Amino acid sequence: MDKEQLLDKYVRGTITEEEQILLDELIQINANLKEEIEFRTAVRDVAGLEDRTQLKSVLQATEQKLIGHQTKVIPIYKKRSFWAAAASLLILFGVSLYMLLNPFAVDPEALYAANFEPYKNVVYPMVRSEQQLSDEKKAFSAYENENYTDALQQFETLYQNTSAPYLLLYQANCHMALSDTKKAIPLLEKFITLDSPLLIRGKWYLALAYLKENNKAKSSVLLTEIVADGSYKKTTATKLLEAID
Repeated sequence: MDKEQLLDKYVRGTITEEEQILLDELIQINANLKEEIEFRTAVRDVAGLEDRTQLKSVLQATEQKLIGHQTKVIPIYKKRSFWAAAASLLILFGVSLYMLLNPFAVDPEALYAANFEPYKNVVYPMVRSEQQLSDEKKAFSAYENENYTDALQQFETLYQNTSAPYLLLYQANCHMALSDTKKAIPLLEKFITLDSPLLIRGKWYLALAYLKENNKAKSSVLLTEIVADGSYKKTTATKLLEAID
């Protein structure tokens, strides 16, 4: 079994005692391997959290660890404005009322509007190299400030230089935030073929993009997979399936 398989099984919590012994031996040989394990585990923990308060707690704990290693970390979260939250609630209320009054009429665009929200930034605090730190800071700063046009350009450049899969997810989110789901779809279709701890998130956004383009069949397939996985948006995906089937 190679190193990548061992790391993957460790992060997923499926490693056996014999494999753990082998991994420990590899760590003794390669000191950087321990840092890689901590990095992947942190990404897994952050990606698995839905609640913003829990997410911030994990990020703060990670930040303290990195500070202990004299690594500079820039906080990524800002409070959502009252008006943004109010607008989201109004959209959700409007769609719910529409569906109540029109139980047999399903408006894909309305469902999309009620469920789409740009994915939170769970990547930037985990970046380690100084050059990448600078580039990521600019890109995610624009993203956090909802300057999606600038963020998109920077994510595209970063992807050309690094081929990091998560950059496809954030490029797609920029396109979707700019009301261009057609451009988001091929990016997400590529993303879900790659190995990433954010895979199920990619499927969620691709399902929404398909829905916006009125491709209910493809959206349903992905929503069914999300429900079966159960780790992300299970309840919401179930309700969407009921609405479009």
